[in-house]
Formats: sequence, structure tokens, C-alpha cells
Amino acid sequence: MADVGFVTKRNATIKVAAGALDYTFEDVGDVSIGAIQEGAAGAAAILHRGSFKGWVQTDDEPIPVSFTATARREKLTDASNEVLVDFVRKTGTAAAATTTNPGSVGPMAWTLTYTVVYGAVTTTMVVSNVRLTATLDESGPATVISVSGTGYGMSCT
Repeated sequence: MADVGFVTKRNATIKVAAGALDYTFEDVGDVSIGAIQEGAAGAAAILHRGSFKGWVQTDDEPIPVSFTATARREKLTDASNEVLVDFVRKTGTAAAATTTNPGSVGPMAWTLTYTVVYGAVTTTMVVSNVRLTATLDESGPATVISVSGTGYGMSCT
């Protein structure tokens, strides 16, 4: 098997999108996407008199996502420039975003695309219907925004 190298956070970006609006986080780290499995549904074991008989599908599983990014501008909200916190809060330039929440009603939901480019190869993992929250931490040399959320629906290319 040929050594093709290792993918690191230097190779990754995350894009949050809804309608015509999107924001790409290029300075990402600590990316975590959970519940990667066959199909969107969970599974439950069927037991008969204590013996395993098979698996059945259950409800769609929530897909936890999280990552950190360094704040790139002095403002935390800005009406004319894209700012990370605005995309979490649906304010500033993101105020006009159209939710991806089915039926276009209810809380704001985004499509999150994790992209890795390594050499000539690009691969993506797309998580749909993501509800985001964030935490701000200024304890280090740069202000870091920790973003987390829950989505429903995933595809990979």
C-alpha cells in the first residue's frame, strides 16, 4: 500500500450555508462529527428470551458536530462583513439567511460542509439541518469560538 500521507486540520475547511448565504471557516480545529453510520436511522437489538434475533431501524439519529475557529475580526457582529458569531446567531450579514429547517419554519438550521483537500483529492462530508450554538473563549493569545450543534442527515463524497 502506498503511503499517501495524513490529513490534518491544515487540510480542512467548514462551510455553513443556508440559501444564498454561506460562511467558510478556514481556521478550524478540533472538528468532530458523530453518528457516522449506515443510513440515518439508529438501530435497536431485538432479543427473544434473552437471545439476539436481529437489528431493526429506529428513529433518525441526531448527528453531533463541533469545531473551533479563531475570531478573524474585531467585531463580534457586523452588518456589512461576514462574522462567525453572526452565522450562529442569524444576525448581521446572516440575518437574511433562509433556514434549511424542513418546511422553512421554526428555528434556524444550516447545512454544514466539512471539506478536506489533500493534494489533488477533495472529499466532503455534508450534515443537513444543523442547529448551531457557540461559546467564546478569550483566555489564550487569540479569541476562539467553539461551535457545536446537532444535525439530521449526512452525505459523503
